[in-house]
Amino acid sequence: MDYRISSNGNKTEVNLAGRLTFDENQQFREIITEIAELGGSQTILDLCNVEFIDSAGLGLLLRIKAEVERVGNTVGMKVSTGGQVKDMIDVAHFEQLIPIISD
Repeated sequence: MDYRISSNGNKTEVNLAGRLTFDENQQFREIITEIAELGGSQTILDLCNVEFIDSAGLGLLLRIKAEVERVGNTVGMKVSTGGQVKDMIDVAHFEQLIPIISD
C-alpha cells in the first residue's frame, strides 16, 4: 500500500493506493501519527486508488476514525463507483460508520 497525506486549512486528505489488508497495520500507525500532527477539523480518506480491501483493512480505517473523532474532528471517505472496494463497502454497510463524501 502507498499513501500520501496533504493538508489544506482545516482539511486533511489521506490518499491510499494498492491493497489494504492487515499487512498495512504498521503504516496505519504512521498515518494516524501524521494526521494527529497536522490537526485540522476534517479528515478525508480517499480510497479511489485502492484496488483491494478486506475486513482487516476496514478495521484499519476504523482505527483512523476512532483517533480523528477522539479529538473532536470528523472523517469521511471517497470511494470509486465500482470495483471490489465499493462492493466491500456496500456489503459491510460501512458508509454507516464512515460517510461517503463527494468532491
